[in-house]
Parts: sequence; C-alpha cells; structure tokens
Amino acid sequence: MNNISNISIEITRKCNLSCSYCYLGSNKENVKIQKKTIINSIMFLLKDAVVEKKNPIIFFMGGEPLLDFSLIKWSVQKCRKLELSGYPRILFRITTNGTRITTKIANFLKKENFRVTLSLDGDEVTHNKFRKNHAGKGSYNRLIKSLYYLQKIGVDYTIRATLTRNSLNITNIFNTFSLLDIHSYMIINAYVAGNGNNRICIQTNDIKTVVDSKLELFFYFIESNESLPIDLELLNLFFRIVNGNMVKNPCDAGCRYCGIDINGDVVPCHRFFGNKDFISRNVNSCSSELPMLYFEKDVSKRELCENCSINYLCGGTCYYESYVKYKNPYRTDKTTCLYNKTLIYGMLKYTIHLFRVNPERIISIYEKYSTKNNDNLVIIKSMTNINKMSKINAIEIKDKRFSIVKDMIRIDLQEDGIIYSNKNMEYKYIVNVTSLAILDLLDGKLTASEISLKVAIACEVNVVDIEEDIYKQLATFQELGFIEEVKETAESNA
Repeated sequence: MNNISNISIEITRKCNLSCSYCYLGSNKENVKIQKKTIINSIMFLLKDAVVEKKNPIIFFMGGEPLLDFSLIKWSVQKCRKLELSGYPRILFRITTNGTRITTKIANFLKKENFRVTLSLDGDEVTHNKFRKNHAGKGSYNRLIKSLYYLQKIGVDYTIRATLTRNSLNITNIFNTFSLLDIHSYMIINAYVAGNGNNRICIQTNDIKTVVDSKLELFFYFIESNESLPIDLELLNLFFRIVNGNMVKNPCDAGCRYCGIDINGDVVPCHRFFGNKDFISRNVNSCSSELPMLYFEKDVSKRELCENCSINYLCGGTCYYESYVKYKNPYRTDKTTCLYNKTLIYGMLKYTIHLFRVNPERIISIYEKYSTKNNDNLVIIKSMTNINKMSKINAIEIKDKRFSIVKDMIRIDLQEDGIIYSNKNMEYKYIVNVTSLAILDLLDGKLTASEISLKVAIACEVNVVDIEEDIYKQLATFQELGFIEEVKETAESNA
C-alpha cells in the first residue's frame, strides 16, 4: 500500500503563457498525457483509497490543463463510472491561469464540484508584468472574464498570487482582491524561478516587509466585522496554533501526495514534473510495484531544524525549492526559514493577545471558517487560569532539586512564552518571563531556593518577596509534567 490519497495529473506540459517564475521554466513541450496513463493513474490512486475508505483527490495540472478540457472531461466521466462500480467518489481540483474558462467550462466545474485555484498576482499592472502570453501581451483582462464566470455560476474557487521583489505591495494586492469580491487567497513567495531569473525572487532583506504586511492584513480581517478576503496561509497557521496541530513536514509531497506526469512517471509532487532524479515508478509498467520515493517525514531530523522550538509548527522548508537551490531537498533554505520563523512568532504573539482580550473572537472565527468541531479549540492556556494550581507547601518544595524533562519545548516571545511537549502539542501553556527564567535554571543541580535567589538577583528584588510564587510555579510545572523532581538536598549531601 502506498498511503497516497491525493495525486496531481499533468494533463499537458503545454502552456499559452510564459510566466517569468514558472517552475517548469522553458520545459513546456507541446505534449499531453495519454488516456491509458490517466486510467492507470486513477487506479494507482484508488488502490489505496479503497483500503483507506476516504475520498481521494485528483488535481489536474499543467502547463495549462484547460488547453485540453476535453481530456479533463473524459477523465471525470471515467471516475464517475468507477464510482458506480463501488469505488470511492473522487474529488477534483484544478489549477489554471484563468485564460481558458468559458461559461461552458464553468458550468462543468460547478456540476462536478471542482475546487478551482486561479492564478492572479494583483492589479492589472502587477499581474501583467510577469504573466504574459508568448507574444508578450498581459493576461489580466482575460482572467477577469474567467473570474466573472466562476463567480456568476457559483464555482468554488480561490486565488493564488505569486509574490516577487517587484510586487511587494501586499496591501495593494489585498485591495485588488477586495474590489473584485474575492473571498479567499494565498500569496506564495517566489523563492526560486524556473527560468533561473532569481533576481525577481524574495530575498532575506524582504522578509520583514512581507511578514509585517501579511500579519497586519490578517489581524485586520480577524478583528473586522466586514466581509473581507481571507488569507488562507495565515488562517491555516492560526488554526494550527489554537488547535495544537503538529506538522512534521512542510507538505504531503512523497507522503500522502504525489504527482504523475504526462509519461506516467511518479514523482513526489507536481513541481518535480520532468525531473528524472525523483522518479520512483511508472504507472504504465511493472515498475509500479517498486517502493514509493518518500521524503523524510520528521522535520526534527532536518538540518538546522532539530533544536528549533517551533519546528512542529513550521514543518520545514520546501523540498523542491531546497533541491533547486542546493541540489539537496533536505537542506534548510535560510530565506524561507527566516520567513517561517518571523511569521509564526508574529502569529503566536497575536494569538496570545487575542486569547487574553477577546477569546470569543477565536471561537467565532473557528466556527465560521473551520470544517472541524471546536471541542478542543482554545488549547492555549494561561498559567494563571489553571485550576489545578499546586497546593504543595512551599516548605516541602524548597529544598528539592529539579531538572527539565527531555521533551519539553519552550518558545520565548520576549513579553510572554509558551511551553509544550513535543509529544503532544494539543496542550500549550502561556507563561510569563519569570517562568521562562525558572525553566532556564532547571539543571538538576540547583535547589528551588537557589533558583529563587538567582531570579531575585536578576530582577533586583528581595528573594522573600518572590520565593513563594516561584515555588508554586515549580510545583505547577511539575504537575503538568514539564519538570521532574530529581532528589532531596539532604540525600545528595549524605
């Protein structure tokens, strides 16, 4: 069993545009996939889906997949026939540059419940700068017509914008989406360009501008009662934080998802189409019995990620982009890493703030936009709100030595902090800076009273004024399982 539940099928490598940053670069042959390969790709997917008893997903990709709409229609009809034979119902997605959608195509997408990802980079000037046809003409006006068809007919869609150094005005992009009545979008940073034109790609000194703009607009969305476009990247991160979801890789590539190109070659994801180094098998031959090519599933085993306090909120950097830059899919790209860290730390600070001043808003956003129930929604807890605050007498805890448990993770947010276990992110606790200082001193050698003295000296206060509070915090940490009692001072002197 391959554990694959989603696949991308490369319908054609041909494209009617020549976008400056396309991952295919100039590798856009005028070739399309054969029907036999489509059937074998579908059966490759369904072999696992039958066992898993869930709805598998097919993403139609290109090139520009709608250049061969008839082949997409044929593929969907074959899937529906298989469904009548007892196979699971397949869900469909498509990514398109938006230059080929007609009323007829929009009606088909609506009928078959497609979810459409439409490529739109912002206003007309911004979009046309990089998304031109082969004659050099911009594609904005034709895309807007396609967007109108999708909205009028009620097709489920979202927008994907590619951000370059030439389009860093994210507020302008947001305003354009708002004027076009777009409900959701993702702004993806261009870190590599398929044609090698990396001068347009996001660099380290761009990160602060990008993150500040994205967070500012997301906070505005959260706190506003207006109907505004939703940044799905940040909404998913927000839910990941309040849910305690743990991510061990940047995506499902080579794990639950793979790409199948026009030749039937199976690669970890669609961005590896045409790359012979990452072919694991071919759906048209006996090589389909070979093992899948899996990427390392645990981010903590990747370079520079092992000791990162937010590795399980991040998942690591993109395998494809690391391969393009360094010829090593596991190497951490420092520009992407800086972006992820800056974004996650900013979202953590905001989430803590929102939890304290307006927790009801977290629940209302979750109920409106999440498909999951909210039984365990607000799992970030404040230490001051824990009802099980220790009753241990200060005298009893005073002379004991303590050390930190190995799997305790701490995130320092300067004014606040978060602690959690790397075995279970479902429960995270907000702590203050004093608590972080205490945790730093837990080495199994200092007693609780010695820790109190060190904190008092650092804070320039009398130890008698803070030691009881510190003993209570130590006891609470122990109850929560974040520290362990080592031994009594008297025993160690014996």
